[in-house]
Amino acid sequence: NDVESYKVYPELYARTLLIQLFLNFETNDLDVMEFNLKKTERYFGKRYKATEYEKLILLFFNELIVSDRKAVIPVMKKYRQKLEHLLAANVELSKIYLVEKLLIDFGCWIDSKIYKTPLQKIVRENCMHPKFASKL
Repeated sequence: NDVESYKVYPELYARTLLIQLFLNFETNDLDVMEFNLKKTERYFGKRYKATEYEKLILLFFNELIVSDRKAVIPVMKKYRQKLEHLLAANVELSKIYLVEKLLIDFGCWIDSKIYKTPLQKIVRENCMHPKFASKL
């Protein structure tokens, strides 16, 4: 039940809402994505304090909704840079990102779109990278 889920497991419910946005984009269901984006923003605004990482994802999807389909890659590149700056500026957030990326690896997902590479390949390459492995 939606009502009970957000009360008992607010973090999990928040991640579920974000994952819905990724799925809506992947299936090119932009009308539903716009509806789910508003629903997610309402939830984050009233019942859940979003992390900076989650706020960045919401900003990203907001910009995708209003941008031309031809402008998607530049928007993705812009948010990939924003993610890197956000993580570089905040060590504590970088630690949280390592945990959160187990559910939603925003950076890898964007990279898979920018470089037109399967997400699984990007994730595998990042997990094998010494920089990532040393933080586990």
